[in-house]
Amino acid sequence: MGEHKNNIKIAFCFDNNLMKQICVTVASLLDASKNSCSHYDIYCICSNGAEKVENKLKKIVKKRDKFSNIFLYPVENKYANGYEIRKITSGAYLRLQLHNILSNLDKIIYCDVDILFKNNLQEIWDIPIDHNYFMGVKGANNLSHIWNENLIKFNYWNKFDKNTYINSGVVVMNLQKIRDDNLEKQWENMVNDAYFYVDQDIINIVCKNKIGFLPLKYNIPAYLDNNTLLNYEKENIYEKSFIEDAINNPSVIHYAGEKPWDNPNILNSYYWINYVKSQKDLKKMFKTKQKIKLFSINNEYSNNKKYKVITLFGIKIKLRCKKG
Repeated sequence: MGEHKNNIKIAFCFDNNLMKQICVTVASLLDASKNSCSHYDIYCICSNGAEKVENKLKKIVKKRDKFSNIFLYPVENKYANGYEIRKITSGAYLRLQLHNILSNLDKIIYCDVDILFKNNLQEIWDIPIDHNYFMGVKGANNLSHIWNENLIKFNYWNKFDKNTYINSGVVVMNLQKIRDDNLEKQWENMVNDAYFYVDQDIINIVCKNKIGFLPLKYNIPAYLDNNTLLNYEKENIYEKSFIEDAINNPSVIHYAGEKPWDNPNILNSYYWINYVKSQKDLKKMFKTKQKIKLFSINNEYSNNKKYKVITLFGIKIKLRCKKG
C-alpha cells in the first residue's frame, strides 16, 4: 500500500491506553464513508508500545476500504514531560509534532481518538486553509456560562476572544505554514505551563487570528444536549443553519470528558456503544455486556445551565449546580 494523492490525509495520536479505541475510531471513519467517493491515507502516531495494534488496524482497513491506507509511526514523545491535568496525558502533545513527523505533507486533518464518525470528511478537507495555521470547530467554552467561569478561574483566559476559541479534537492543520513560521519554538516554551486545556489552550494562544472555523457538525461535544446546542445561535457562536445541520446530520461526535467505554450512562453514549455492538471485529475487543456503574457523577449542560448527574444503581438524579 502507498499514499494516494487524491486520498484525504488524516492523523490520529495515541498511546497504549487507547489501542482498542483507535480501532473503533478508524473503523467508523471508513464505515461513515462507504456511500461516498472519499478514501483516506490514515497516519497513526503512537507511543509507549502502541504500535502493537498495527495488524488489527490493517485488517480493519482492508475489510472496509481497499482504496484507503494506514501507516503507523512509533515515536518518542518530545513533550513527554509536558504539563498534565485531569486524565489528559502528555500524549495530547503529540499533535504539536505532526509537522515534523509527517514532513512530506503540507496539510492534514487531525482527530482525537475519543470520537465516532457519522459522515465522511470531504467537505472540511476541501475548504481552503489559506493563511490559517488551524481550522477547527468553535468549542463549548464559548458559551457564556463556561466562558465567564473560566475568566474567573484562569488568569490567562483573557488572552482569548469570545466566540473564536476552537476545540482541538478535530482540526485541519496547515503543516507547511507551521514549519515555515517555526511555531514549534513557541510550543516548546509553553508545554510545561499550567494550561487547564493543555495543548488546546496553547494552540488557541499561539495561533490567535490565524484560525479558521469549521461547521459545528464536525465536532459535536457528546455531553451537550440539543437545547444547549441551540444556544450557540442565541450567543452568536454559530448561525442557525449550522446548528440545525449539526443536530439533524452530525458528522463527528466527540466524547470529550467521560468516555462511553468507561460509563455507558453518559449522554449520547448509545451512538458509540451501538456501533461497536454492530461490528463483529470490534465487539470482541470489548466486553459484550456493558457494566452499569453502581455510582458515578458526571457534568451535563442544558439550556446554559450546568448540572451534576448522579447515577446510583442505574437511576439518574440531576442536580442544578450553583453559580460561582
